[in-house]
Amino acid sequence: MIIKFWGVQGSYPYVSVDKKSFHTPCVSIETEEALIVFDGGSGLSVLDLYYKTTHKPVYLFLSHFHFDHISGLLSFSKLFVDDASIILVHPNPNQVKAMLDSLFNTPFFPLSRDSLRCSIDIQTPEQLSFASCQIECHELKHTGKAYAYKLSVGDKSVVYATDNELDRTNKSSFFEFIKKSTVLIHDAHFYKEDRDKYKGWGHSFVDDVCAFSDEAMVEQLVLFHHNPKRSVDSYRELKKYISKTAKSSKFLASIELSYDGMEIDF
Repeated sequence: MIIKFWGVQGSYPYVSVDKKSFHTPCVSIETEEALIVFDGGSGLSVLDLYYKTTHKPVYLFLSHFHFDHISGLLSFSKLFVDDASIILVHPNPNQVKAMLDSLFNTPFFPLSRDSLRCSIDIQTPEQLSFASCQIECHELKHTGKAYAYKLSVGDKSVVYATDNELDRTNKSSFFEFIKKSTVLIHDAHFYKEDRDKYKGWGHSFVDDVCAFSDEAMVEQLVLFHHNPKRSVDSYRELKKYISKTAKSSKFLASIELSYDGMEIDF
């Protein structure tokens, strides 16, 4: 299986001066039976072009409903195709229904939810049954609640955990959830920003994520949900930091900065 990153940016998408696009969260894994997608940020529009002709059911796991994680739904062509099958996955189906009613409605969008032509089903993670993999869910620390998802295949597992503020109140149970995971995709929105200023914002600092992941014996850490205000110089410094940290880690085999178009063989 291959993990594909269609959007890795936090907060909002943008296009740089050299015409590079940076999209908000969307990650996919294609199995023999389905296309599994984590979050529907603006990166979903890029995925949409790549998988335009697929006839596999699409399982879209929503971490939460902040706009940078659902904005891609507005341009997701499969929602407007008669024979498409979309399964939206979230622990609270009623919240998903409320989100759809609000998003596909004026003043946010010219079309109502009734205009969606595809077959939409809403399920909780517990209701799912895949022959090729197992899915688990864990609540994260983020304003309005957010959820991490773990996909396991045999003795391998990938954890998608964006928008999570690591601190003493949520480390213990989350530690067990990610322990010995093969790949951990985790929020790393902050690097050297003022900790007191951003306490309670629902995002993590790079050094905390690296230390925590090593302690949890994660094999490969992928830093995700980048701060769009991070400068080029800050990125350069960050790359040096994670390279040095990976070499000194006890269990982490690698630490990667995610980017749009990135692929990981899982």
